[in-house]
Amino acid sequence: MAEKHKAEYAAKLKDPRWQKKRLEILNRDEWACRLCGDTENTLHVHHRYYLPKHEPWEYEDDALETLCMDCHQIETLERPKEENNLLLILRQLGWHAGDICNLWSGLVDSRGAHLPEVFSTALHWNLSNDEARACLFAAYFENLRLRNKSSSQADPTATAATEHKN
Repeated sequence: MAEKHKAEYAAKLKDPRWQKKRLEILNRDEWACRLCGDTENTLHVHHRYYLPKHEPWEYEDDALETLCMDCHQIETLERPKEENNLLLILRQLGWHAGDICNLWSGLVDSRGAHLPEVFSTALHWNLSNDEARACLFAAYFENLRLRNKSSSQADPTATAATEHKN
């Protein structure tokens, strides 16, 4: 079954609609690998993700990027492993569905404002630097305090309950 799917996909990559889209992406990326900058070796147009019932040429341009053959192979082979590692780490750290929702929501909100490597580098630096991590957590807890304060001001019964406990 997998071989049949590969053959069908290979045939779709010969479709003139894909060939046109492929050339548009190669031109946009100035015929260079977006990861390493290579312009000498074979270039591939890589789908960053796949959606059900979408033909290769039906994706938005930002879902496609030019990669050299080596980077494309690494991305294709390593990405599933790294995605699984990320999910495992999040589970081990006790992340819940709401935490993950906040993470992807923040990523979506910042799309276009930050390149992935800038975002991931900043996140790594903030979490591995003691002073930055302390500032990050302080800002988080201050945000929680302000949110709780504003919600209790909006709900007079919550304020009365809080005052009664104190």
